[in-house]
Amino acid sequence: MSKFFVDQCESFIKRDMAYNIENSIWASDVEVADRLLRNSGEMETVYVELATNFGQSEIDRFLEIVLSTAAHWNPESAREYRTQKSKYEGLNHEIGVLAAKLADLLEERRALSNESGFSSNHHYSITTVIDNAAAGNGHYRGFLREKLLNLSGQFDLKYWPRLSQFVSEISDDAFQAEVLAGDELTAAAISSQRSSVADFLRALFAAVEESGIRLGGRLKPDFRLSDNAFSIIANCALGLKPEELIDGPYVKSLRQRMRKAKTRERSDNSLPRSAW
Repeated sequence: MSKFFVDQCESFIKRDMAYNIENSIWASDVEVADRLLRNSGEMETVYVELATNFGQSEIDRFLEIVLSTAAHWNPESAREYRTQKSKYEGLNHEIGVLAAKLADLLEERRALSNESGFSSNHHYSITTVIDNAAAGNGHYRGFLREKLLNLSGQFDLKYWPRLSQFVSEISDDAFQAEVLAGDELTAAAISSQRSSVADFLRALFAAVEESGIRLGGRLKPDFRLSDNAFSIIANCALGLKPEELIDGPYVKSLRQRMRKAKTRERSDNSLPRSAW
């Protein structure tokens, strides 16, 4: 009977792998599929649990999630995502610093122009800056330029932000900007500081939850697998070395930490603003 369950589950993996190879796409997904098939014996426990609790459509959807998550939200990918986020945050900080310095210089130049006996043919109006900067933009020239220049002619400089104020806003925005992940899986994968197998598991849990909530119920909202099953999936899908292998208690501990973190987050969000 267990062989029947294995065949039932592996049929999707083989079809998906063959399609990707035939169309020369998703090479990383193919690698994950190959690992699962090569570790068929270890995965048998998972397949039996799936086949005895869920229908074929849910099994296929879950295995699709496993392939995609292991291919794109594995620990190596999570390290790269953390690097990208750190670089993004660093750029925002650097832009904030430089823009603040430029704003100060622009304001100093404006004061000197007003108070000294000298003048310069530099830009004074923000609309002039916009017009010159957009000179090569056909959409601007064809649809917006005339309206902007008409406004500029109707309202003198006192109605517009000074160049220093414009750049100062860029600085403030850069300092205040929060770098957020573009999807729930990436956010889950990098929610801890250090990279580990937990990155993949958190992303996998998020993908399962997202599929149950947002994808028309392709997975039931109460879809559950045992901690042991998830540990086997991680070991096989990621191709972990013997010294890297995890077990059911590892997954159980991770799930407990995640539940506590969610409870704290809900509690924090429910606090009145004065309690911050």
